[in-house]
Amino acid sequence: MSGTVGLSLFSANPVGMDAETGGDSTVTLLATDADDTSGRLDIARVRHRVVRHADQAASVTYEVRTFGRFHDWELSRHDRHFVIELDADGEPGAERNITIYAVDGRLRADLVSNATRERLVRLSVSRRDHQTLEVRGSADVVGARKVFWTSNFHRRGVRSCGWVDGWPLTCQDSVPDRGWLRLDRSAWPPADHEKRVATVRSGPDLVSQ
Repeated sequence: MSGTVGLSLFSANPVGMDAETGGDSTVTLLATDADDTSGRLDIARVRHRVVRHADQAASVTYEVRTFGRFHDWELSRHDRHFVIELDADGEPGAERNITIYAVDGRLRADLVSNATRERLVRLSVSRRDHQTLEVRGSADVVGARKVFWTSNFHRRGVRSCGWVDGWPLTCQDSVPDRGWLRLDRSAWPPADHEKRVATVRSGPDLVSQ
């Protein structure tokens, strides 16, 4: 369980011009978390960056950084991964999630239906450094009104995140501890986002590796 003792939120460059994006305006939300969870996936911060484009849907980048280093091969679909819960319509609960994991040491990020547990789209995921991952996509597909993050870490041989009296013990962190992180309106998906996800789903996966 997470035992977060501090959470800070701020918005950066809410409507200004950004040299990195060729003049497109950006909104950034950064949330920090305490060093409070055992295992390799203790979350230090999450960052959500929305780039507004004049002629197309905004692009959204979800980034997570841990306190310590971890390797791609340490992630797995069931035992060691990150999950971003996405509330697209503002109603209670999350309709979809993004699950970040690895297969044979290669990073994967799946957009998953919470109703059916079915993978909808494979997304672009990459490393920034030994502690940071990011997932990118169009707001049409991965946009949300609000989100929350969890990390799960369970591995045999790790005392606090392994097995206790024959039972598996998972070290879990969450950001925030309670409630949701609300995103800028530019990150909200359009009213017909389900149709747009279905259109992307019928095409090639949005992977970069």
